Amino acid sequence: MKYFIFLFALTLGYSGNLLAQLTEKDFAQFDSKYGKDPELFKGIKYADYHRVDFGNPFLYNENSLSGTISYKGIVYKNVKLNYDLFEQKLLLSYQNHIGALVQLVLLSMPVDSFSIGQAPFTKNTYPELLVPFIQLFGFENGVQCIATYEKDYGFNNKSGESGFGYSKLIMKKYLLVDGFPIRIKRKKQFINYLPENKKELCKAYLKKVKWSFKEMNEIQLENLCYYLNTSQNE
Repeated sequence: MKYFIFLFALTLGYSGNLLAQLTEKDFAQFDSKYGKDPELFKGIKYADYHRVDFGNPFLYNENSLSGTISYKGIVYKNVKLNYDLFEQKLLLSYQNHIGALVQLVLLSMPVDSFSIGQAPFTKNTYPELLVPFIQLFGFENGVQCIATYEKDYGFNNKSGESGFGYSKLIMKKYLLVDGFPIRIKRKKQFINYLPENKKELCKAYLKKVKWSFKEMNEIQLENLCYYLNTSQNE
């Protein structure tokens, strides 16, 4: 029992220290870069608790990229962001008053949208999709597609090197049907869920570009949605 009390107190102390390390000087350093809004600054220090033999949990790599974020309706430009796909956490990077790099886990609920690199994300409003942020393509009154991203963590022995680590990027594709996201894994399935006047158009387009639907990336998915919304059957 005494050990449990000691461990609990130690955990509380550690959590408090994470927040206590964010000093007034840190706030001043932050304000000079991103504007005077401590709301965006709220969060806890990020830590990757997995010691991995390979891979990383991020959308791209370990380096934060310049991006834009809309937080409680306020837009911040040229902020350093990263996206942990295993934990589904959005990270804000900055240098504190002594020049050390700090990464904060941002509270996801106040984030309306963000872009990291060239990839735009918006807040997920579909409870069926168990991620906080999605990419939404297409027209509101037309064909709309969704992309979500994940990474797994586990034991891998398929690449010639065995050990624990993160998987490759997992992109999941969805088609909105009557406002409900349907997971799409195959070309035929995607075509079957399309409106009747879009099915032949989609077949002709995919035949022309010769993409593998299974391996389709987000740019190709966006282009497909745009084409289906702006083109007519000949």
